[in-house]
Amino acid sequence: SRAGAGTCVELESLAVKCILIPLPNAPGDHQRLNASGLVDSGTGVILSQAALNPDALFEQVESMLSNDEVNEPNSFHNEAKRRIASYLIETYLLSN
Repeated sequence: SRAGAGTCVELESLAVKCILIPLPNAPGDHQRLNASGLVDSGTGVILSQAALNPDALFEQVESMLSNDEVNEPNSFHNEAKRRIASYLIETYLLSN
């Protein structure tokens, strides 16, 4: 997700794991500052847009999911995570 103030407040209140991709041209780098609170609380990670690619996003998703109790190693799940990461990047980040 981007790291606007509203988004970060909602994510913080729900205490859900999240990957934050701050808008690189946000005034005063405020989205990165917003995201740092979630990183400090242990629920968020920051992935810069410049470093964003399907492999980097997959690695972050995999890292978060590998810590979940319901995660089971399965090549089908790995392929699904790759496809989801690619779709999110192509649809929401590269289209802008």
